[in-house]
Amino acid sequence: MDRFSAACSELALIINIKKTVVMHQAGSAAPPVIVNEHVMETVDQFTYLGSTISSDLSLVKEIQTCIGKAATSFSCLRSRAWSNKYLTERTKTRIYQCCVVSVLLYGSEAWSIYARHELSIIITD
Repeated sequence: MDRFSAACSELALIINIKKTVVMHQAGSAAPPVIVNEHVMETVDQFTYLGSTISSDLSLVKEIQTCIGKAATSFSCLRSRAWSNKYLTERTKTRIYQCCVVSVLLYGSEAWSIYARHELSIIITD
């Protein structure tokens, strides 16, 4: 990390110690990481650009988060769309696809998904 810190200094970049965390791969007992005489916080998971990344590379937490966000989107539309007698079934289906399914599947193109993960998404849909 000394080289990284030195390279940042040369480019006039500042490492924000409060916002920076370190995550090691599961099963590795790594020494603490020190940057500018500060010991970096070690975590098992963190959120980056809205996606949860875990040290064991499990998708369970990420999928649960997406299901929760999709359920929230669905319930927020209850009074405006689902209970609205003036909207056709076709319009409601389009709203569902745009506002619920898109939230559920956000970022999924980067997942290495297994059958058990796919099943939990299908059940939600």
